[in-house]
Amino acid sequence: MRLSVRLTADSVEKAIREVKQYKKRLQANADELSRKLAEDGAKLASAKVREVATYGNLNDIAASIHPQKKSSGHWIVIADNFKAPYVELGTGVQGSNSQHPKSAEMGWAYMTGDFTWYNGKFGWWYPTTPDDPNTTLTQTENGDWVAFTSGMPARPFMHETAMQLKETVYSTALEVFKNDKG
Repeated sequence: MRLSVRLTADSVEKAIREVKQYKKRLQANADELSRKLAEDGAKLASAKVREVATYGNLNDIAASIHPQKKSSGHWIVIADNFKAPYVELGTGVQGSNSQHPKSAEMGWAYMTGDFTWYNGKFGWWYPTTPDDPNTTLTQTENGDWVAFTSGMPARPFMHETAMQLKETVYSTALEVFKNDKG
């Protein structure tokens, strides 16, 4: 923004009006930039979570990823599927061997709870359904279905999305702000 002001009351008042208009445009552009980054982030995170699916698919997590405007006016990318944090951060023995880059910062702990030894591995039995593809699937005496796991490695699809978005902030800002007339 470039202002030219003469030292007259009218010129100063005009400059004040222009600054106020610029402030409104600046806020609108900043909001648009935040929205655009969140939309791009949601698309990117959905694609990334599909890429990291090492067994079955993670379409349910991908479908839960969306941009969301917070009451503060900030935009975020959210994955509101209950499995998302486990995929992002990893769990158990496998997770502890491939930790998420921000796990300590987020207070995520690996190797918590009770473990058992089964088939040469540490892990735990989890409740499941008869259609679980886990080859250790077993029905208990009381009819419940369980399967054994050693956890899963961290697959930081949201973290990678954030890192990739950081690389595009400048070009996205140029795109959003290029049409600003002022």
